Amino acid sequence: HVILAWMVLPLGLLTHTVGDILWTYSEVALHQAPFPSLADGWFLAQYPLFALGILLLPRVSLTSGEKLKVLLDMGMVMIASAMIFWILLIAPIIESSAGADFYTMTLSVAYPVMDLLLLFALIELLFRRIESLRPGPILLLAFAAAVMIGTDFIVFGQTLQNTYDSGGLLDTGWIVAY
Repeated sequence: HVILAWMVLPLGLLTHTVGDILWTYSEVALHQAPFPSLADGWFLAQYPLFALGILLLPRVSLTSGEKLKVLLDMGMVMIASAMIFWILLIAPIIESSAGADFYTMTLSVAYPVMDLLLLFALIELLFRRIESLRPGPILLLAFAAAVMIGTDFIVFGQTLQNTYDSGGLLDTGWIVAY
């Protein structure tokens, strides 16, 4: 499973790269706002691939008591995260894009939902024991996912306020994540 997991993760990066190429083409060559665009499908595809790669990493079997403790801990963190995402990001996006077409509104909500999916995979990764893997790559993967989620969170907040500047310093967060 380790090899499969580490093969799926670069697939996520590849889908992001295709999205970046399409985004750049829309913004630079066509002088169009790159949202919504064909890049969005590629960007959104990366999230389930990253989550799948994380979930495919091997794990150590837990006793029933340990499983219950981990499930309760994960459940609390996931519920709290979902509430925070809903209150701070998803609900305001739905409210602010009330006049937008269905496609744009769906895409606007899809990104924070996919971030939440990635956050759940990250939480699962951090709460389980990984067999035969050194902690360094796992911590690096967790850090990268956290930076991506944080950057997305800030970008969507700025987008709601119409203050996001494409190509600005904030975009460095995505570069660090990848």
